[in-house]
Amino acid sequence: MSLDLSIVENFISQHHSGIKDGILTRHDRYRILSELREHLDRSLVIHESFEDNLGTIIQAARGAESYHGLKELRRRAVSEIQNYFLEEKTVVDVHDLLGSLRDAVTARVLTLVEKEMEEEGYGAVPVDYCWAAVGSDGRDEHTFVTEQKNLLVFSEAESSFATDNLRSACIQYHRKLEARTKNDVGPKEFLDYYFWLFSEKVAKRLDFIGFSRSAGGIMPVNEKWRGSLSNWEMRSEEALNPEKSIDPLDLVRLVDARPIKGSVDLLSGVTGKVVDLLRNNETVMKDVTESVVEMPTALGLLGRFRLETTGENGGKFNVRLLGWDPLIMNVRVLSLRQGINETNTVKRIKALREMNVIAREVEEELTEAYLVFMRLRITAQIECDGREDLSYVDPQTLDAEDAFSLRKAMGLVEGLQKYVNELRPLRQAV
Repeated sequence: MSLDLSIVENFISQHHSGIKDGILTRHDRYRILSELREHLDRSLVIHESFEDNLGTIIQAARGAESYHGLKELRRRAVSEIQNYFLEEKTVVDVHDLLGSLRDAVTARVLTLVEKEMEEEGYGAVPVDYCWAAVGSDGRDEHTFVTEQKNLLVFSEAESSFATDNLRSACIQYHRKLEARTKNDVGPKEFLDYYFWLFSEKVAKRLDFIGFSRSAGGIMPVNEKWRGSLSNWEMRSEEALNPEKSIDPLDLVRLVDARPIKGSVDLLSGVTGKVVDLLRNNETVMKDVTESVVEMPTALGLLGRFRLETTGENGGKFNVRLLGWDPLIMNVRVLSLRQGINETNTVKRIKALREMNVIAREVEEELTEAYLVFMRLRITAQIECDGREDLSYVDPQTLDAEDAFSLRKAMGLVEGLQKYVNELRPLRQAV
């Protein structure tokens, strides 16, 4: 299709003997190079057309005035990107293209909801905030089926800002909960209610456009994923307290957070605190490490795939749960221990090699394993028409090369788990 570099390899292969011919005249050499130029020109024209089309869609999303318009723009862009992937099979391009689309749509939804809040009498956004992505979107590992996984951090309110509408709605909300009387509701409650309502509107709009709600509740409508900077600091410290019911794994998820709109400094204040707390608490890191090295993989006895035995996915296995998840989570823990600030898995793997934690050969193998898993995931998503992220693969449908690559990738994940399991205490050389 567009930028498939194999066109150069194929051309050289076809003209290898001629290129080495020492008696080629200048006319012969010109003819060969002109033929290559024609091939390249056709490829570049197709690429430029694709980039122009997608760029136009994304630019339109940045200025869209309706959610119906954003929904249609997303549909068109996804169709274009699916066709691109089916032609070129390039995972990193899918990540980049879908990321550009999703960020543009999400940022525009946030802007439109800000206007809604003001028009409905709740007032303009009262303080600085940052809306951030976590999970796959936080790591810039976008696929065609991705849930909303976001967090929200905002500044403290320095003065009274609440409009009459906001005050009335907030007081009524707390009365329904029977949590507070009218006199107990103050600026902090008004601020949190404002951003709860804001988050609920954003979640509804994104769901309408095509980004489904998080099944695990990792969304700012959930109080656990919304709060002021001081709220986040308190939660981070409580998560390290074994007497609290807060899951420390939620802290680890914050390591992948990436800003979408708003104050980057606010998000950095949260993630910086979390990283410091984790890296200086060996007990928590030990628990987190144990959880990732014990994750099951798809390989069973004698290197055979562990397959579902019943149901519609009988004879298949989930490549996300049994391959990709263990890979990205073990790489994340290893990177966290080494003080690596990257969030993207492939970039983390590269950084580990640059720090001499892993050899170049291991970097290449882990990167290829990531690409193998992701190609299969994306293909499965397209086959199920984006209805849900099934990520199930039937080994019987794979050709010999793909089956070999998948089995090798699974073996590499198990090797990585053993390596991470053998790590010495924090900051000790590996």
